[in-house]
Amino acid sequence: MEILCFFAGIALFYSRAFEILAFIVVAYWYQNKASIVICFLLGSVFAYAHQLWTAPNFVTKKMVLNHVVLEGVVANIPKVTQQKTQFKFQVATINEKKADFLVWMSCYQSCPIMHVGESWLVLATLKKPKPNTLPYQINPKFWMLSNHISWFAVMHKALKKIAQPSLAWGFQSFRFKLAEDLANHIPKGSILGLIQGLTLGMGSLIETDLWELFRRTGTTHLVVISGEHLGLIAGFSFLLFRFLWSLIPIFMLYIPAQRAAACIALGCAIFYAFLTGLGAPVERALIGFGVLVLRYFVANKFTIWQAWRYALLCIVCLEPHIVVNAGFYLSFSAVAVLIITSKRFSLPKIQQMLTLQFACLIGLIPITLYAFSYASLSGFLVNILAIPLVGLVMVPTSLIGLLLIEIFPWSGFLWFAKVSAQIFVFTLQKLDNLSSINFNFTIDGMFHLFCIMLGIGLFIVMPVKSLVPLYFALILFAIFPPKEKLALQEIKAIVFDVGQGLAILVETKNHMLLYDTGGAFYQGGDWASITIIPYLIARRVKHLDAMVISHQDLDHRGGMSSIEKNFKIKDLWVNDPNYYHKGESCHNGASWEWDKVYFRFFALPKIGLSRNNTCCVLQIKSPYGAILIPGDIEKSAEDYLVQHYGKDLEANYLIVPHHGSKTSSSIAFLQTVNPTEAFISSGLNNKFHFPHSKTLATYKHLHINLHNTGTHGPIEMKIMAK
Repeated sequence: MEILCFFAGIALFYSRAFEILAFIVVAYWYQNKASIVICFLLGSVFAYAHQLWTAPNFVTKKMVLNHVVLEGVVANIPKVTQQKTQFKFQVATINEKKADFLVWMSCYQSCPIMHVGESWLVLATLKKPKPNTLPYQINPKFWMLSNHISWFAVMHKALKKIAQPSLAWGFQSFRFKLAEDLANHIPKGSILGLIQGLTLGMGSLIETDLWELFRRTGTTHLVVISGEHLGLIAGFSFLLFRFLWSLIPIFMLYIPAQRAAACIALGCAIFYAFLTGLGAPVERALIGFGVLVLRYFVANKFTIWQAWRYALLCIVCLEPHIVVNAGFYLSFSAVAVLIITSKRFSLPKIQQMLTLQFACLIGLIPITLYAFSYASLSGFLVNILAIPLVGLVMVPTSLIGLLLIEIFPWSGFLWFAKVSAQIFVFTLQKLDNLSSINFNFTIDGMFHLFCIMLGIGLFIVMPVKSLVPLYFALILFAIFPPKEKLALQEIKAIVFDVGQGLAILVETKNHMLLYDTGGAFYQGGDWASITIIPYLIARRVKHLDAMVISHQDLDHRGGMSSIEKNFKIKDLWVNDPNYYHKGESCHNGASWEWDKVYFRFFALPKIGLSRNNTCCVLQIKSPYGAILIPGDIEKSAEDYLVQHYGKDLEANYLIVPHHGSKTSSSIAFLQTVNPTEAFISSGLNNKFHFPHSKTLATYKHLHINLHNTGTHGPIEMKIMAK
């Protein structure tokens, strides 16, 4: 228990999830030992010391550093796609000043060919992630923390290559050469990406649609190098060499077969771990296997649960940051579920395997719902077929073919690997219809996750009939917790952080409206898929009562098709139905009432040549306050609104027109609307330099408080009963 409390102290320090204290309270109540609290405090102190030790020596409060010259080393094999090149870059100097920190570098155009270990001088812009105040959203800071990354960087220009890789990068260069050899024998595409991923941990060639197929079918764990793969290699090596060693009696006189096989298997596991890039999941599995191997070398044998706890202790001591990684919890929870199930049930082999697979599915659902808001029930059936195919065919043939590629390039192993990969993908495509039984759902917080895991754990360990209703009550409370609901006449609005674009969700007691959908990326994808859709799915939203597309600019309508694919839209309002071939015009002066909250469009005629001045201008009003959303209108449209609607425009909260450009936010318009708070939706360090300094000065002069998604992240506002 002390090890778990030490781990809890580390987790609390990094995640700031104070629900963890509930575990400490339960543990202390259960054992009533001072060591529980002491180990918890030691964990927090250890995490703080590690944070100080690993902190970068370059510190600044600025969120953006524009066009800085960085000298450093390419710290991993770059991921190259048609759209971009990405890699870790270990910075040695910044603007000729000594530094020592790691950045995640992205290059979108004119990207040179870079190899791991090379030293480069580059011109780049550094950015820190903004705070994410919305629930259910991925926190990039956790990803950066677990990978020791201090900044995101965008490379503008590679100035020059300074040096070739040193000998220290020899193994990484060897991995890259093997990847090139594979590319020479297998046509470029997702099948090559699959084989490179299973052998070298390099899956950048796998297409987005195929990753989505893996997610829906619950097979992502099979194609991303993890403890399963390392366990397969280690287990097979152990069995093989134990058998071979036992064939030579004289060897067994000096070293027992199990001990020799354990050493060789550990060596094979280490080689495979380095071959695949020593990612976090493999590192965890390697440490765990190393702890298991110790059983053959110590006098006092330890149980499987002790091995589990010692592995946990070793990992959090070597890499405390891992506690913010969802994969860490999935790995250890999966092993715990397998241990519990194997001890709880003793069945014939096939039945036991099916039981273990089903137990893993059920046991990991709470964590996957908490971390990813998605549960793949079909994964149970799919994995029954996929695991043997990947584990017994794809991985062995791919590895043997890779290792023989220099000696026997004509060997049939790579052909078998390619064919088995094609069969694997074909099988998943045929079984994808089962994905209809999967579901999206979100567990609201760590406390609720703890309640669910506690309920399931107690049910398995102490299945007392009289207590079963209590277990299920605990689980149901966590799944369907009481939630705050808006009353009549109350309004809640969220300005999403969609970069240089706009997307606002407006809620009343029983209705939802989405105003604009953020932008689309030129490389494919859109902001809606990253921010809006995950949030709505996590909120268990099935439909939107209305959607407004203010005008045709891509930064406002870019996510429209993605929203329509994922949610039913009851009413669609647009500025120009002829352009979209659907929807109702917002310039007919429409108005309606939801839950005693009044919605009104202010009609605009065509003013000038700018389509910004055709935007849908929407007001949401209740007795307690109002919100005005004017889109991208400019001064001429503002003047028209002031002249024709006057005091009807008044609102407590104003969405700043046109992202804060200098052509909007005229003094007359602001004085007429008379807001107390104003909200700018703009991208951090955007190319238009919004919001303009003159506009900011105007708001300051009128004593209007400003909030900007570019610096604050997503912003929530509420108009509540007084």
